[in-house]
Amino acid sequence: MPSASATPWDGLPDSDLTPAQALVARAHREAYDARHAPLEGEAAFFNAYGRDACPRCGSPDVVRDGHDARGVRRWLCRSCRRSFTPMTGTIFEGCFASIGFEPLRHE
Repeated sequence: MPSASATPWDGLPDSDLTPAQALVARAHREAYDARHAPLEGEAAFFNAYGRDACPRCGSPDVVRDGHDARGVRRWLCRSCRRSFTPMTGTIFEGCFASIGFEPLRHE
């Protein structure tokens, strides 16, 4: 499993590590897992909607530009230099609080 920063003992079984090395390796794994946990709920729903053009100027020259604090993907238009999310240009634009989206479940 990759970690945020490699340790000299990555890939070794825990039985071959000293207690201090095992502690550091476990802390690295936990930190990586916490930062790279799969998204759930609203962020995952909105991130599934990709953008092929800027909602403001219509240019197709858009690139991914990280994520906001809620985990929703941000996009950057290289033409007008404005950033946007998948919610931009929809009824959810400007919605900063949780919108209470509950995905439909097929049973």
